[in-house]
Order: sequence, then structure tokens, then C-alpha cells
Amino acid sequence: MAATEQEKSKLRKLVELGERTHLMLRSGELNNPELNDISQQIIDLDKVINAPLGQKAPSRADGKCPSCGADYGDASFCGSCGQNIVEFFSKPIPSCPVCGFRTCDDDKYCGVCGVKREG
Repeated sequence: MAATEQEKSKLRKLVELGERTHLMLRSGELNNPELNDISQQIIDLDKVINAPLGQKAPSRADGKCPSCGADYGDASFCGSCGQNIVEFFSKPIPSCPVCGFRTCDDDKYCGVCGVKREG
């Protein structure tokens, strides 16, 4: 193997080590304050990079329709799209416990920060 191929192989292994360490930190299997800080910086970067892919779980306090984003005020239904606001917020909204981004019920990992979901 040429020196450059060995360097590339080493770099791939370092990246793999970093990814595994990050996942262990996120799942609580590993606890190290210095590494936790670095891992949190990665999560913050992931939020910015992947923001178009996910969105924060909506909150009733936002006053915005979770379907179309229109203001609904105190109404039970959105005046723009007809979304039943009361029904929507009576159900739990699946979101990542680490970064807060919305997830789907069948997701095994958060698509933004990579933490493994329980269940």
C-alpha cells in the first residue's frame, strides 16, 4: 500500500473512531467533559447544516399552524388550511431528546444529530 493510501486509510479510521465516540457520548455510554463539549459543538453544527431537513417540534405557544405556518390566534382550527389545532397538539409530537428536532415515529436515529432513539 502506498504512503498516501495508508494516510487515507488512517484518516478513514480516525473519522470512524470519532463518529463512534460521538454516538457513545450521545447515548450516554461514554462520559467525558472535554469530549462532551466537542460532541455538543458537532450537534450545534448538525443543527445548522441539517436545518432544512428537519424542523423544531411545533409548540402551541408559537401560535403558528404546524401544517402551513399561518397564525391561528386562539382558534381551534387554522383559518388558512383547516388543520385541527386542538387535535394536533393533543397528540405527542415525536422529537429528538438531544437536539429537539422533529422525528418520525419509525426513525431509529435522529436525522440531525444522530442520537439513537429509544424504543
